[in-house]
Amino acid sequence: MGIREYSAGLGGYLRKQSRNFKALLARDALASFSTSVTEAYQNLYLRVLGATITEIGMVRSLSSIVDAITSLPAGMLTDRYDLKKLILLGLFVGLGPAILFVLARDWQTVIVATVWGVIAARISLPALQVSFIDCMKNSERATGIGFFATVRSAVSVIAPIIAAFVITYFGGITANGIRALYFFPLAVSVISVVVVWKGLMKVEVQRAKERPSSFSFFTDIFKGDKSMRQFLVMEVMREFTVFMVNPFFFIYAVEIKHADPYILGLMTTAQMIITVLLALPLGKLSDRVGRKKVVYYFRIFRYATDIGLILAPNPQFLILVGIFRGIRLVSQDVSYSAFIFELVPLEKRGRWIAISSLLAGFSGAIATPLGGLLYENFAPEALFVFLTLFDLLVIMPIFSRIPEKPRTGHT
Repeated sequence: MGIREYSAGLGGYLRKQSRNFKALLARDALASFSTSVTEAYQNLYLRVLGATITEIGMVRSLSSIVDAITSLPAGMLTDRYDLKKLILLGLFVGLGPAILFVLARDWQTVIVATVWGVIAARISLPALQVSFIDCMKNSERATGIGFFATVRSAVSVIAPIIAAFVITYFGGITANGIRALYFFPLAVSVISVVVVWKGLMKVEVQRAKERPSSFSFFTDIFKGDKSMRQFLVMEVMREFTVFMVNPFFFIYAVEIKHADPYILGLMTTAQMIITVLLALPLGKLSDRVGRKKVVYYFRIFRYATDIGLILAPNPQFLILVGIFRGIRLVSQDVSYSAFIFELVPLEKRGRWIAISSLLAGFSGAIATPLGGLLYENFAPEALFVFLTLFDLLVIMPIFSRIPEKPRTGHT
């Protein structure tokens, strides 16, 4: 299939979708571009502003605690109130941290901006996720997720290179160089408010008819469903390893493997290109053969990413690591996400997001400082080896025992 036919197929698929699908796609593409500009530099920003590795771990820990504390109220709001209003509220609140990142002159200001951003995201993201799930049928969900991933990555593919040029122009990997990048998220935040306000229609989802107590409101979602309980335990353990390692991925690339802004940009660009190429085919494959099979097929790239980062003989090799990381992330974004969406009934997803975020947040509050201590005082490589072994020996065996839900209907 040529590029013209592929593009025509994407256009035909988009024309068949609802207005809400298109509005959410536009917001998602904007957010992805913004994130891709700053992704490699978020923890490096703290570093160049004077924070130690341990202090960076503590900042991420604080963010996790705030995320955990706000997750249950956010889940109740998502399952009870108008989703569009919640999305807009979160986007408006998110303008504040975008401004603070631009104004920051010390890493303590970045702490305030980070925590503020977590609160804003907690308000809007569960509502965005439920709205996103609602606008697709189960039988086409992985394809729809793949379409989202394709478009947002196509829009964002040039962002890391733009970031490299901007940082280099403003002085390299310094406070001034990285600070300049944060004008992009500020502009995107303003545009996203307009896109959702004008483009998104009211989202109608099935709600529970009864209003149980706050405690039972959350615990009721697990009644009679062993697979959801198993999956929650697995997700908390998986998130623990992610929080332990991810904040230090690009720091390791710069400080240990000597990556410059252009290598970082090419790593992230390679990741985006892989997503553009694979997201839709993986979505269709996942709809055809099942979510779990695709997760199994591509899990090797989870391990290749971390092993490749450790063994990279020169900075240029990190571009290949970026490709491995892209394959790993797109398979997770498409197949793994679809598996989660279908495991949890639509009317319970706000509460599910709240509970899983609460537990993941508290696990992250422990994991990130622990990762920082290991990185700074023991051996940075130990983090990545631990992540690989834990996923292979603990996470995947649990995942293999959780049944996949039938892919029929709209929910």
